[in-house]
Amino acid sequence: MRRTYLRSRSIAAAAVLCSALVAAGAARARLAVQWLGRADGLPNSQVHDLAQDRDSRLWLAGPSGLVRYDGQRFDVFLRADGLSANGLRSLAKAPDGRLWIGTDKGVDMHDRDGLFSPLVPPETWRYGVVEAMVIEPSGGAWIATPAGLLRWTPARGLEAVADPRLYGVPVTALARGDDGTVWASAAGLLSYDGAAWKECAAAALAVGDVEAIAPVAGGALIGGERGLVEVDAGGRLVHRLIDQGPVTAVLVAGDELWLGMGGELRLYRRRGDGWELAEAVARARINRLLADVEGNVWAATDDAGVAKVSVLRHAIQQADQPCPTQVYSFAATAAGELLVGGDQCSFRLRPADLSLAESYPALDGVKVWDLQEDRAGTLWAASEGGLWRRPPGGELRPLRLASPILAAPARVLLERPDGMLVGTVAGLVEVRGTEATPLTGAAGESPGYVYTLVEDGAGTVWAGTLGNGLWRLTTGGVLERVALPGLDKRGSVYSIAFGPGDMLAVSQDEHLLIWRDGELERLKPGDAVPGWSIRFDAAGNLWAGGDNGLRRFDLHGERPPLHLTASMGLAGNELTTSRSLWLDPRGRVWAGTTGGLTVVDPASLALLRPLPPVRASSIEWSQVEVRRKDGATIVPAGAWGLEVQVYVPWFADERSIVFRHRLAGFDRRWSPYGDRGEHRIQYTALPAGDFELEVQAYSPVVGESPKTNLLRFRVLPPWWLRRWAIALWALSLLGLGYAAWRHRSRVLIAHAEELARTVELKTTELRQAIADLDRLAHRDALTGLPNQRRFWEQGRRFEARARRSGVRFAMVVLDLDNFKAINDHWGHQVGDRVLKAVGKRLQQMMRLEDFVARYGGEEFVALLSAADETAVTQAAERLRRALAATPVVTREGRTIDVTASFGAALWQGPGDDLESMFKRADAALYAAKRTKNRVVIWDPSLIPSHQPPPAPGPDGDAHA
Repeated sequence: MRRTYLRSRSIAAAAVLCSALVAAGAARARLAVQWLGRADGLPNSQVHDLAQDRDSRLWLAGPSGLVRYDGQRFDVFLRADGLSANGLRSLAKAPDGRLWIGTDKGVDMHDRDGLFSPLVPPETWRYGVVEAMVIEPSGGAWIATPAGLLRWTPARGLEAVADPRLYGVPVTALARGDDGTVWASAAGLLSYDGAAWKECAAAALAVGDVEAIAPVAGGALIGGERGLVEVDAGGRLVHRLIDQGPVTAVLVAGDELWLGMGGELRLYRRRGDGWELAEAVARARINRLLADVEGNVWAATDDAGVAKVSVLRHAIQQADQPCPTQVYSFAATAAGELLVGGDQCSFRLRPADLSLAESYPALDGVKVWDLQEDRAGTLWAASEGGLWRRPPGGELRPLRLASPILAAPARVLLERPDGMLVGTVAGLVEVRGTEATPLTGAAGESPGYVYTLVEDGAGTVWAGTLGNGLWRLTTGGVLERVALPGLDKRGSVYSIAFGPGDMLAVSQDEHLLIWRDGELERLKPGDAVPGWSIRFDAAGNLWAGGDNGLRRFDLHGERPPLHLTASMGLAGNELTTSRSLWLDPRGRVWAGTTGGLTVVDPASLALLRPLPPVRASSIEWSQVEVRRKDGATIVPAGAWGLEVQVYVPWFADERSIVFRHRLAGFDRRWSPYGDRGEHRIQYTALPAGDFELEVQAYSPVVGESPKTNLLRFRVLPPWWLRRWAIALWALSLLGLGYAAWRHRSRVLIAHAEELARTVELKTTELRQAIADLDRLAHRDALTGLPNQRRFWEQGRRFEARARRSGVRFAMVVLDLDNFKAINDHWGHQVGDRVLKAVGKRLQQMMRLEDFVARYGGEEFVALLSAADETAVTQAAERLRRALAATPVVTREGRTIDVTASFGAALWQGPGDDLESMFKRADAALYAAKRTKNRVVIWDPSLIPSHQPPPAPGPDGDAHA
């Protein structure tokens, strides 16, 4: 992409933009844009304007009504809700918190109580659609219409502006600067300084029809059909900035200039004395631009809904590359440059500005797992096709030496003072000039597949292998196996990192293991993740990149883990190798993913606005009439329901937010954090008492919000247990005499208390029974996994999402090998233990967006989102290897090896359905069972399954 540059100079002590476009090389970062449209809940893909209210919620105006977005859901308001019309054109936020809404039939206002009211009666409005509005601090307003410019003040009401240049002519754009200057476009451009309107004819002639106005210090930016210009405070043309158009929207936000231009969203960043084009995204005409309180930028489009560019763009940047490639490795050179190895191309970058320093055409199309430059300037490449080398001034060529280890694919490199260590899938070898010396154990044993090499501070080389544990190279050049507490000597070691002091971290199989002074420390179970690459930063934090994004662990325990994924701006959700993480001298983290290269700046992440308190978007009581008293809600006893919908007005990555809650007075513990997108809290008839609903949100980027008390309420006891009823009973017995009253009152009160306890007990039992029935209907009682009924329900959701978005998903059916033999030999109790262990392991290995269930017997089924054939093969292989590597231990201490056969099928497009996918996956499983313990992906050569999938019965299980 071409880079353009706009210079600026100072006029009247104000920074003013100027200069023409200047080419300045290739762009160096890609913009991560989130698009929200009909599939997300918008009633129409055309959005004319947007605004943010004092509660930080986003409001959208379009031809199908008014839409409110709180980060969790879209609420649509129409004429039936009190609007003057369904067609809306413009929005403006007033200082008193009200939202002004420009419609096709006038102006409406939305107040803090959620009510709509017209500025003037709609039947008296005769000015046409409201194109734009500007609200003044005093509460007055300017209103642009096809019939001219209108002025509304609390004292005088609505009046037409009498200036002939603005009376009876269409006014299409309005803006107000911080200095109070009001800008308007009619037949030309005019400005109002509080006393009179002045015409800016030169600016209008420069851009043609004015479509966008953005006030800046000392003037304004004017966008129109022929480009973008800047005028000073007096309306005089300063300079033409862009000679092409149309420029339909303009926004200046700090050091960024955003433009809607010719169907593109463009971002310019301040550089020196001007602006430099950073990125352009082409999708639809931009109607309006808005920067919210966090720094996210929103764009209202003509036919693509709303685009959001998160404030995370300052902290997470996707770098441009010479070609689309998975990034496998990073290595710094002595000159301070960065070598990048990939699967389609490999290259050298300048980290300071992400610019390309050199590319290596000889490696195009070659999978380069590691790329290094030694002290002598020789370039080395470990690739799928073996080892490459380029001496200083020479050519990059494959290195052919008489070594069977080097004949295998090379995986990792490590420079030594007198040579280069090369780890391959067949072992470890040291290359010196034209000689290759294999490195083995004392008894001549090979370490096998060497996946990672690291040198510690003392100069000792450590080697991680796949399936053969951790090794260390002694000073005598002999490999020895490393034994540490908790380390599996036959496990797969993906990455090794040395931290402050004597800290050692190892990524083995599905866990991160950390030793301090030789003592093992485990991360909490919820934080333990597979990491292909791990690194310590200068503060002692551990960064881990695996198959579900990038995480940072604060080993001091002061902050919750940070978790970054593709939805937040990473180029891909999966990091690739042990070399796919690098920390530069500035503290930035470089991540190589399956989607490309991403640079994360932790310092910018630390500046993000924390989560604000949780708020309630709605509180609904069903089957009961409640009342307010002393700030609390009074609820009668009975069979009623309560539903509270919550949200957090935080849009940096609103889709990753999860919630938890506790009803003080009823719940002893907080609920666990729920699923992403789940924002409803529900309770049914509670016993008498006082209650407070506490809610808290969590973001993997900024941590937890403050705990918030959303609702206080009191549930009254039944009428016969209230004080007045008991007193009435007592008074009615006074006439029977003091002695009789004492006897009867004790009996009645005891009976009433016993009755209350019985009612409360039965209510609790009924509520528990309902919860148990719901759990049994959707959960397998043995493994705790979702059952067959839940699988078909969730599968329908995957299918519907695939039909909407076109994103493929996969179904994997697995069956335990020789399970009948386990039952026959060990008994059904041991068989149940095996099923529980398999279910637990499968649940641990699923990503958040994936799903696994027990289908029946020894058969399980998984749904994998956003999967292609390569991804589902890798995922199924990981599951297969994990099950095979985790034997089940009986109560007697004996181990049972467990393997499984896997059959998988992918979604094939709109003509496909869930039942057909199951048949194909079952056919692939049938093929896998012939040899067992393997993965088969369905292809047309496989016959369909010998029987269709059984339909779920009313209890959630299959019935023949």
